[in-house]
Amino acid sequence: MSGIMSSHHGSIKYVQLKDEWEKFTIRFSVFSSSVSEDFANKLRIIGNIPELTKAGSVESGPISLKKAKKKFRWLYDKYGQEQSPWELTVKLNISRLEHCQEIIYSFSKAHDNDFVYEREPSRILEI
Repeated sequence: MSGIMSSHHGSIKYVQLKDEWEKFTIRFSVFSSSVSEDFANKLRIIGNIPELTKAGSVESGPISLKKAKKKFRWLYDKYGQEQSPWELTVKLNISRLEHCQEIIYSFSKAHDNDFVYEREPSRILEI
């Protein structure tokens, strides 16, 4: 599903659903209070599927997440104010489920050429 648009006319709500056949979307969303909004700082992700690498292989390196444009309420309870998490959305073919039923991934923080990696073990997303 790539998006839902809705509009109101009186008491009737019209919804337009944009669907992509045999695909699904995963959105990785993470907040790190130690990563500033400064351009030189980045939060990155790398995983065991080509969509979570820079050029289709683990050797090519991680992908940078982007700072969300809006702040989210779900971070209020932990940080005392709404925050903008770092996000990455990937679209996968449903056929991916035949070959891969879990995605192994990890985050790292970058500042210039200094990298801080998450401790092992990596995170696992079961599909």
